[in-house]
Amino acid sequence: IERQEEALKLQEIQRERERLELKRLEEERPERNRETRRSPKVTGNAKRNREIRNEKIRGRETEREIERQEKERILEELKLERQREIERQEKERILEEERQREIKRQEEEKRLEEERQREIERQEEALKLQEIQRERERLELKRLEEERQREIE
Repeated sequence: IERQEEALKLQEIQRERERLELKRLEEERPERNRETRRSPKVTGNAKRNREIRNEKIRGRETEREIERQEKERILEELKLERQREIERQEKERILEEERQREIKRQEEEKRLEEERQREIERQEEALKLQEIQRERERLELKRLEEERQREIE
């Protein structure tokens, strides 16, 4: 795109040089015309030739203006296209950031759930151990009670 823009600028500069050269040549011509004004035929031819040259110059200037406008339009389209591409990339970047945040959130939820599950398992294990301890104590008390009863008997 930058190379295209540079080429368009160089073409515009070249056309401007050509226009200035034609203008300079046109300014020199009236001096020549003064020298040949003696003959009405020459004056008529010079006048006709000048009109033809002027029409050509106007035609070239019109063509240049059309080309310049076309180049400006192309440059604007390129700028818009570049801007749309930048906006598209920005949207993609934002979506990717959102996806990453969502993935991190899900991973955090999973980690917390696993942590809760381990805590539940730990509590269940603690309850089982307490129950086993109570059962041992109950059996010990029962054994002691039986022993006492035997002693009493």
